Amino acid sequence: MKRTISLGAMSASMLIAACASTGEPPINQRNAAILEGLETTGETVGCLQVRSVDSIKPVTDGKFLLEVGSRYYLSKTNGRCTGASQTTSRLEYNLPTGQLCSGEIISVVDNQSGILRGNCALGQFEELRPKG
Repeated sequence: MKRTISLGAMSASMLIAACASTGEPPINQRNAAILEGLETTGETVGCLQVRSVDSIKPVTDGKFLLEVGSRYYLSKTNGRCTGASQTTSRLEYNLPTGQLCSGEIISVVDNQSGILRGNCALGQFEELRPKG
């Protein structure tokens, strides 16, 4: 099953571009704000049922925040998904088993041209909970 996730049409002010001099990856401020309100539980899972995943939100090109019902998970990628945090990108992946698992390859595609920007593999899914 091929899935495509559009990253939406957020304004440019919600995306902070990296400084070329620092080499820091771009940060999606809206998704980073959600992550700021969460803390890790120390528990990880290797797979999530696709039908349970409500959204996959790139925080940076190497960190994805997944919303699964009322739960959140953080996946740090193996390698960088170049362009994932840009609002002009979409994520695509093939899931033959109906599960989204660690090691699954995610493709970042430019919405306008359809050109592949990059690929990366998802890491373990670390469960998060609200702070406090």
